[in-house]
Amino acid sequence: EDGVWILDINENHPDKSVKTSERRLVPLHPQVLKLGFVEFVKEQKDKGQERIFNELKRQQNKYGHYVTRWFSAYKKDCGIIAEPRKKTFHSLRHTLTDNLGQQLVETTVIMAITGHAEQGEALGRYRKALKPKVVLNKGIKKLDYDLDLSFLEK
Repeated sequence: EDGVWILDINENHPDKSVKTSERRLVPLHPQVLKLGFVEFVKEQKDKGQERIFNELKRQQNKYGHYVTRWFSAYKKDCGIIAEPRKKTFHSLRHTLTDNLGQQLVETTVIMAITGHAEQGEALGRYRKALKPKVVLNKGIKKLDYDLDLSFLEK
C-alpha cells in the first residue's frame, strides 16, 4: 500500500472477525521484512493456501485459541512464572503500547497500530485513517526492544 508492506486486518472472508469490525492497515516492521515474512506469504499463496497461517484451526469461531495455548506453554518453557492471568499472550499488546509510549510516539499513531478508536467527533468520525507510510515512519520504525534477531535471518 503506497510502497509500504502492510498487514491488512479485515473481515473480507466469512470466517474472519475483527474485534472492532474496522479494517486497518498495519505496516510491517523492517525487521519482519528482513526475516522473510513477505517471501513466506508468497510461498503460502503459491501453494494455494487461502490463509497465511493455514495450520491454525478454528476454536470457538476464533483462530487465536491454539496460539494462546502455545504461548502459555512457551512462556513456561522459558521459565517465565506469573500470577494467573498475568503475562498472557495479550500482554504483548501492552508491551507494544508501552514501548511506543516510551519512544514518545503520538497517541493517534499508537491507536492506529493497535486498532483502538479515537475519541471525539472530530478525530473519531471525520478524520480518515492514517496512511500506512505515516504509521510506519511515526510509529512502527520506532519500536525497539534492543534484540539481536540476526540469527533468524535467511
